[in-house]
Amino acid sequence: MIRQLHSDYAAAWPQIVEDVQRIVDDCAELGIVIAGPDGTGDPQIDIANGICFNGDADTDSSNSPLRIPPPLADDGNWPDQTAVHFQVDTGAMPYDLAVRTALLRLLRHAGDAARLAEADGDWAEAIHMHLRLFGPLNDRIRSVLDYATQASPA
Repeated sequence: MIRQLHSDYAAAWPQIVEDVQRIVDDCAELGIVIAGPDGTGDPQIDIANGICFNGDADTDSSNSPLRIPPPLADDGNWPDQTAVHFQVDTGAMPYDLAVRTALLRLLRHAGDAARLAEADGDWAEAIHMHLRLFGPLNDRIRSVLDYATQASPA
């Protein structure tokens, strides 16, 4: 869940976009294709339009895309708690590494504006990528990840 009007999210947005681009670039170096929302073309990683990427449809390595919307301008036309709830099912495809690492960065930068309801599967590779690219997880990421993995069905 992302609260798009939250000031922490707006302040962190440029860094989130920069970090996700770094993650996608690193995946390319590892041979993992990160494509656009439908599994073809380039991923969308843009300050104005948000982040949206999928795996590679050409090799049947795509499933559902990760969509992270940009912050909303607080112009008084939105409900106070405007939030986006999303679910990403990667089917354990190779792009899962980019999705999980991007979610770790979102949690790191967005503060109380973002949270995971469930986080099933193995996070070890994403944690390793995070450590390699950005350094250790902070206490907030660890606590949210612990909660979300406990909330996930077995």
